[in-house]
Amino acid sequence: MLTREQLLAPSKRPAEAFKFRDSEIFLRGMTAGELISFQRSIQSKKNGTIDVDQDSFGAKLLVRCIVDKDGKRQLQDDDWALLNKTWDAEEFQPALTIALRLNGYGSTEGNA
Repeated sequence: MLTREQLLAPSKRPAEAFKFRDSEIFLRGMTAGELISFQRSIQSKKNGTIDVDQDSFGAKLLVRCIVDKDGKRQLQDDDWALLNKTWDAEEFQPALTIALRLNGYGSTEGNA
């Protein structure tokens, strides 16, 4: 059984290199706190129901996952709208697929 210290120790968040234009960027998974902040940023409450903003979901996820080789974020939360306008779909979709995987979206591994 793991100790309290082991359970609360920072994990090594996965990062993955991604070829982008003539260079390389890195994508990494978020912490639990970052994930909660992301989820709040895409939700709105209307008439007692929670709506998810599908138009900003991918770009808001990517701006939180793009890091330099040392793991430092390269974009700010508000950069999502510009990313949506400037990235081609053929750049956006593969990067989004990696970010989704690194953050457990679509994964059923380990779930009963």
